[in-house]
Amino acid sequence: MRYVSVSQKIDAGPAEVWYLKFIGRKPPVLLSPGGCLKLGSKLGGQAARKIALEPGRLYTVSMMGDLSDDPVSSSRHYEGRFCLARGPDGRNVVRQIADDARERVDEVCPR
Repeated sequence: MRYVSVSQKIDAGPAEVWYLKFIGRKPPVLLSPGGCLKLGSKLGGQAARKIALEPGRLYTVSMMGDLSDDPVSSSRHYEGRFCLARGPDGRNVVRQIADDARERVDEVCPR
């Protein structure tokens, strides 16, 4: 994996919330299908920090990885959007935002 980041959409554009860069790490960071990186975690000498996501805000998660040892010819990028909404029990739940719902975030994830 090359990097993973989470950003928040604000009026002025995206604002980075969290970022981990893995380029040049030996051994490389491998993330299996269904694998997980905890938001705010750290690797090696990178600093961890507490991250507080807010209900009703639109967030984007981006990941770039390599399928082999040749990063030029085999890089893959993933980007998805999500928000937090209050569940029936008052706890936050993650809701994926489909591309056709980006303009309706307030409807999908009220504050």
